[in-house]
Amino acid sequence: MTSTVRAAPGHRRRGRRRRWFALAASLVLLAGIGTATVIVSQQANQPAAVVALNRIEAAPDAQQATADVDGGGPATLHWSASAGEAVLVTGELPQAHRRQDVRTLVHPR
Repeated sequence: MTSTVRAAPGHRRRGRRRRWFALAASLVLLAGIGTATVIVSQQANQPAAVVALNRIEAAPDAQQATADVDGGGPATLHWSASAGEAVLVTGELPQAHRRQDVRTLVHPR
């Protein structure tokens, strides 16, 4: 005698639903991994001055001073003793002559 096993009426539909769910979950996971990779990559590729400025601004003893530069607009020095770093943020500075003392370009406000 030969016996035939038949699937329950809703079995095929449940199998399809599981496959679609697995596919959708995989796509969401891949999108999440891709987004995280882009964010980490952008943070890892920041210039050293930007990273230092972020550390300075997060420090409890962060300070800054701004001065006007002849022909170049303001220049702001950010520093923190606890971070042990300083960053000078400027606009477009004029090109210094070989023997010109940089101090002559800066006038405190």
